[in-house]
Amino acid sequence: MYARNAHRFLFGLPIDIRHITLSTGSLTLALDSVTIEGVGWSAFLLASLGIAIVGLLNFGVSFALALVVALRARDVPRGERRTLPGAVFRRFFKHPTEFFFPPKDDGSPPAHGHGH
Repeated sequence: MYARNAHRFLFGLPIDIRHITLSTGSLTLALDSVTIEGVGWSAFLLASLGIAIVGLLNFGVSFALALVVALRARDVPRGERRTLPGAVFRRFFKHPTEFFFPPKDDGSPPAHGHGH
C-alpha cells in the first residue's frame, strides 16, 4: 500500500520514480560492494538492460493510459480506436524522427483551428 506522500518530485513534477531509482540504487550498491569484477560485466549489462526495460514499461503504460483517457474524452468511436495503434506504429516506422523532434515550421497556418 502506498503512503499519502509517496510521490517524489523530479524537475518540479510529482513523478513516481521508485522502480528505476530502487533498481539503479541496488545495482550501484552491488558495484560499490564487490566492484565490476565481482559482479561480472555480463551481469552488469543485463541489470542495466533490465533497468532500461523497466523505464520503457513505465513510460509505455503511462502513455497508453493517457491515450485511452484522451480517446474517451474526445468520444472517438471504437472502430477508430482499434485502428489507431497500427496507424501509430506504421507512422513511427516510416518517420521515427517525428516522434522525437517537432516538425519544421513551413510558415503556413495550422490545418485545424481551436474553434476561434
